[in-house]
Amino acid sequence: MGSYDFYLPQEGITYDDFKEGGFGKSVFDKKTKELNEFLSSTPIKVRSIAANDIGDLYILMDKNIKLEVIVNSSEPNESWRFFETNGEHGIVVFEEHEDAEP
Repeated sequence: MGSYDFYLPQEGITYDDFKEGGFGKSVFDKKTKELNEFLSSTPIKVRSIAANDIGDLYILMDKNIKLEVIVNSSEPNESWRFFETNGEHGIVVFEEHEDAEP
């Protein structure tokens, strides 16, 4: 599943119907539903976590599932967030401007 899937209509949905919007019409919606059904019926454990120096994140799980969170901007913006379930603490990855005050 990729970010461009937001902009692709599912098979059997006309472009005119897709243009009008609404949840459930994109390829992303279909793949997200399938993934949620799979994850809710199968316990998955995290096997390893890795990150690189620009903030990309790689999580390898059971059943050869790999989550890749790729920083998609060279501008100093927030890239992604990771929080504990129902927790107040988390990790926010972003790059600061060189002229930012401490």
